[in-house]
Amino acid sequence: MDLPRLTPAEFQIMDVIWNGNELIVTEVMNQINSAGEKKFSRSTIQVQIQRLTEKGWLKQRGEGKTFYYSATVRRSDATAGIAKDVKKSVFGDSCAELVRALLDTSEISSSDIAALKELINQYPEDK
Repeated sequence: MDLPRLTPAEFQIMDVIWNGNELIVTEVMNQINSAGEKKFSRSTIQVQIQRLTEKGWLKQRGEGKTFYYSATVRRSDATAGIAKDVKKSVFGDSCAELVRALLDTSEISSSDIAALKELINQYPEDK
């Protein structure tokens, strides 16, 4: 599924929906407002959710006057697409350079290093 890129505000809403599965606008607003310093109105969240629905990121289900929103794309698929775009546009399509940049700019724990080594060892070389 080839969807338009998410803005940071849209990604924040998608993150809440991925964590909650199927939510109403008020639930999304409450979670976003409880997590951040900046508070958003219900109408602001509703407009963003409508845009995400029009773009194909969300689907809407109505029950009476209540509308529930859920993701059309799994978080893992969306983040893989974002990483692929960044890898191609910023790192010359090199996975090694992308990982090197992440390692160079992040504080990485020994458990993260062990997990990365395990992932690399499990990944098929012919893929």
